[in-house]
Amino acid sequence: MPRVKRFAIDEVLTKAIGRFSSHGYHATSIGDLVDCMGIGRGSIYDTFGSKRGLFVRALRFYVKGYDCSLQEILNQSSTPAAAIIGVFDEAAANGCFIVNAGIELATHDAEITRIVTDFYRTTEHRFRVLIEHGQRAGEIAACIDSLQTAHGLFVLLLCLWVLVRSGASGEPVLRAASQQVLELVPVHRPGGLEQKGARTPSSCKPTDGRR
Repeated sequence: MPRVKRFAIDEVLTKAIGRFSSHGYHATSIGDLVDCMGIGRGSIYDTFGSKRGLFVRALRFYVKGYDCSLQEILNQSSTPAAAIIGVFDEAAANGCFIVNAGIELATHDAEITRIVTDFYRTTEHRFRVLIEHGQRAGEIAACIDSLQTAHGLFVLLLCLWVLVRSGASGEPVLRAASQQVLELVPVHRPGGLEQKGARTPSSCKPTDGRR
């Protein structure tokens, strides 16, 4: 008679993500996973095939969960600029598991490279869509280049994830990141996202000699 799974896949994957996030892939043994996931060694191999199989499944599960969280931020934000800040707020609260995977494994594992690269491209594309939406709505300055700005925002997001995962305090890091977001995505009209102290990007400054 086939063995019946008596555990929720989402629950054990969440526990595995916690372990891999805090200790890395190579430093996590099957024994460690048995302890943290609360299931037997045989169940891990029967369900996921191997430690790597579990890691890849956990990585895909994390990406899916991140997409859901991001969509929730977009749905709850009143403006595209506010949504961009919301993404950074979430990043400061939760260091990114996929960044760790990219640093540790992507250089020598083609499948993980594809997962990480697709995640990066999708995240950057979302920034571009938000910027262009804000420009059409008249909330974000039309003079900025949406592609280059989206790339800049994504690089800033990666830096924020790395800092948070390295133990930096989320609040001051978030404040600094938010200021840089406002530098990259200047608000065009009153009533949008506040940009106290933010300077106008050089690409948006008058070109007729005025200062």
